[in-house]
Amino acid sequence: MSKKVLSIGQCGFDESSIVSFFKKIAPEVTVVQTHTIAESLTALNQTEYQLVLVNRIFDQTGEEGLTLLKQVQSQIKDGLRLLLVSNLPDAQGAALALGALPGFGKAQLNQQATAQLVSSYLEHS
Repeated sequence: MSKKVLSIGQCGFDESSIVSFFKKIAPEVTVVQTHTIAESLTALNQTEYQLVLVNRIFDQTGEEGLTLLKQVQSQIKDGLRLLLVSNLPDAQGAALALGALPGFGKAQLNQQATAQLVSSYLEHS
């Protein structure tokens, strides 16, 4: 069964890295990209995603990932599996406080621990 991951607010280079990462660890995953909060909310309401990766600051608009997290808090409580992509511990802490799963920074994308973390999220979705 194909799984879908929504990747929100990444720049082109990082999005390419994320797609390559998933091709390595979970070839059955399709990565869908959105760039704005509005576009992301529409995508979340139209399709079921096994995992949602939210950039701390959206590349194209400068919107904040934590703002999106606040807007989907009820969906997180209902089982939406969402994590913040950020190297900043304070941002990760704020995301966890809003109900997100422990995330990772882009610098950790190709580390084995990140692959194990993300694989565990996909296995339990």
